[in-house]
Amino acid sequence: MDKNDWHKIKQLFHQASELPLTEQESFVRAQCDGEVDEHVYTQVMSLLNQTEQTVQLGNPVAQVAHSLLGNDDSLIGQRMGSYRLIKPLGYGGMGTVFLAERADEQFNQQVAIKVIRSSALSEHVKRDFFTERQILANLEHAYISRLLDGGTTNEGLPYLVMEYIEGVPINEYCNAQQLSLRQRLVLFCKVCSAVQYAHQKLIVHCDLKPSNILITANGEPRLLDFGISKLLTKSEITPSAQHTNSSERRLTLQYSSPELIRGESITTLSDVYSLGVILYELLCGERPYNLSESETQTIQQLILETTIKPPSRRLVPQSKTSPRQLPLDLDNITLMALQKEPRQRYESVAQLSNDINKYLTHFPVLATPPNWLYRSQKFLQRNRVASVLSSVLLFAVVGSGLAIWQQSKRVAYERDLAIHNSERANAISNFLSNMFVEMDPYKGNGQDVKVKDVLAQASKQLNTNDEHALTSQPLVAAALHQVIGKVYNEIGMLDLAETHLTRAVQIYRENHATNSEDYLGALFILSILYDYRYDYEKNLPVMVEAYELSKKLFGEDHRDTLGALDNLGMFYMNMGNLEKAQTILEHVYQRRKTLFGEFHRHTLYSIEQLGKLNLLQGNYAKSERYYRTCLTKRTEIYGEKHPYTLSCLSRLGLNLLTQRKFNQAQPFVEQHIKLASRVLGPTHPDVLGSKHNLADIYLGLGNLPQAETLFKEVLDLRRNALGKDHIETLQTQMKLARVFRLQHRYTQATALLAEALEKQTQALGFENRVTLNTAQEQALLLLDTHQYQQALTLANKIRDVQIKMLGETHPDLTETITLLSNIRRAQSQSSPSSQLANEQNIITIGSN
Repeated sequence: MDKNDWHKIKQLFHQASELPLTEQESFVRAQCDGEVDEHVYTQVMSLLNQTEQTVQLGNPVAQVAHSLLGNDDSLIGQRMGSYRLIKPLGYGGMGTVFLAERADEQFNQQVAIKVIRSSALSEHVKRDFFTERQILANLEHAYISRLLDGGTTNEGLPYLVMEYIEGVPINEYCNAQQLSLRQRLVLFCKVCSAVQYAHQKLIVHCDLKPSNILITANGEPRLLDFGISKLLTKSEITPSAQHTNSSERRLTLQYSSPELIRGESITTLSDVYSLGVILYELLCGERPYNLSESETQTIQQLILETTIKPPSRRLVPQSKTSPRQLPLDLDNITLMALQKEPRQRYESVAQLSNDINKYLTHFPVLATPPNWLYRSQKFLQRNRVASVLSSVLLFAVVGSGLAIWQQSKRVAYERDLAIHNSERANAISNFLSNMFVEMDPYKGNGQDVKVKDVLAQASKQLNTNDEHALTSQPLVAAALHQVIGKVYNEIGMLDLAETHLTRAVQIYRENHATNSEDYLGALFILSILYDYRYDYEKNLPVMVEAYELSKKLFGEDHRDTLGALDNLGMFYMNMGNLEKAQTILEHVYQRRKTLFGEFHRHTLYSIEQLGKLNLLQGNYAKSERYYRTCLTKRTEIYGEKHPYTLSCLSRLGLNLLTQRKFNQAQPFVEQHIKLASRVLGPTHPDVLGSKHNLADIYLGLGNLPQAETLFKEVLDLRRNALGKDHIETLQTQMKLARVFRLQHRYTQATALLAEALEKQTQALGFENRVTLNTAQEQALLLLDTHQYQQALTLANKIRDVQIKMLGETHPDLTETITLLSNIRRAQSQSSPSSQLANEQNIITIGSN
């Protein structure tokens, strides 16, 4: 091939690459007349067909393109800004990506620099290039490569300096590492989170493919190349977006949506389709269409017209006899993302990711049409206790029939009694299904809770020995106690919950069934109950036993083991050992994020707990960020009425209240009261907690009459629901005393505070944050009633404990120092004769 041919191939390739895909072949054919140019035509079309492939350095097609069009070699060694080009990494329609290194000797750094080639430097290409630079500048996400710098060469060529990512394409990584199905899905969801982030910035990637999703050495994805992305205006996000000429798109055909191929409007749903192609490939090892040897026109026709087979029918067999199987849900999820009509796909990448998370956590997915059997299967997968109950009830019927057969001599009587027992067992099974599936507030999606009468009847039946169908099956009885106790616990009837749960644990132990998942479940629920009650003495041995048993049954990285360890972290946090709590909770969070994904329900639980920990540590802004993330993601996954979502809503309100942002806190707290009262019941501990917080907001806003009324209401409700000595009851009692103090009703305040402080000290010890808050209120009361020496002694004691527990920079300590200053000032002003003694006290205080 002579130089003229090389020059013509290069020129035609660049000219054709700027045209719509449907016009490229006819343009090249028109420019290549006669037999002499047939070779030029073949070479140009080969480059056009292959240029859509990955641009990694090792790609043979990219190397061929470089060998044919390789004038970019002249740039090697040149300096661009603070960097020097080392070697090309890849080639695309707009230009070349080079590996570069820092050249100013300030520090060592390798980067990737994308340079637009002069032959492609048309006005609209310049516009696209500078748009790309602006797009990348607006993106800051853990899974998206960062833009570091940009500029123009001496020859007028614009360039971008980007973070250099060492990694392999996601499909190659999954195969090389032999990732399990779950691991592939978790990794894919991380990619979805990056794409969804870009969509929230009004950016559509438009070129999602494995070569643009690299997996780094630590197993994390990085999304590359927004070179053909479109920065959308708000009016362009909907499917009715402005029409976009396909000539402005340089597409990777195999991963392009039908609407992009047709030259229609670009929306976020185009990226949903491309992600569907990638998911298809990760699941079964092949793309939806066999496009490798097809020409452009054939490829377009296949994508636009061919019905896609489910990935389970395209699996690459792992052996000749046993091909790998995929669940129906994953077929449905993938095919929904790959619908040819955008409106029939998932509405967003977040919805696609949520459906995958639902599959991973055994919830019904949006892509699978609902029916009774499907939802029942999902329920049984999520609730092992319920499924065990069904199985045990069946065995109970069989066992009862066998006993009757052995004891009876009359065949007819045996048959009649067996039928009778079978009917009773079926009735119990139906009763359990209806009660626990439809009425458990954590499974009822926000429906009104009306289970108290049903639970009371179930308890009565379970505790009646006469003619009870399950008296000879103690493990069945234990499982029933466990499920009833769980529901009682969820609706806030703690005394009844404890009765059933402790009975379940007792039965398991009596029947030597403590090495089982059922027993572990009972321990978990009992631990939650003790946590509600602030009964730390009972809770610690239960939590330790649960953690050790889970490690034995499942291993250290199992979700139940991490859950048990998380409970221990929360225990130490509530006891005031924040350093030990942080070590445990951070470890659990990192393991959950690695194993399950950044926004999995277990990871979100860790985020919520870290929010609480940072709130106690005085890191209010960080705590607020955790709670806002928790609230946003749980609302997306579960909806606003789910108890998990409501928990984040409540905690965010408390965080803002703690920061004294009363006006900001009020709508969150009021919304929680409104929704949680409907979902959990008006006397649930969480509802009463938010009513307590709302009264605290009234107090902070100076509305003392309204605060008094609501604190009194909450105090009565907590005394009835939780008991007079419960920690939360005593907290409300302390806040009501504060209202009385501010109203100068000191006698009433004194009586309430003295009782609260004494009981909290007995239950929690003085070195507990809850007790310290009450002690601080007591010191304020002593100050207001002119008992200065007693106030000073108590405030000094509080300060010493706070320094020991929280450190010298915690906001709580600032309040105590202010209190000490006020006491000393009041003491010095009350009697000139006490000035000298007070100064001596000040010296003593400063030296402690």
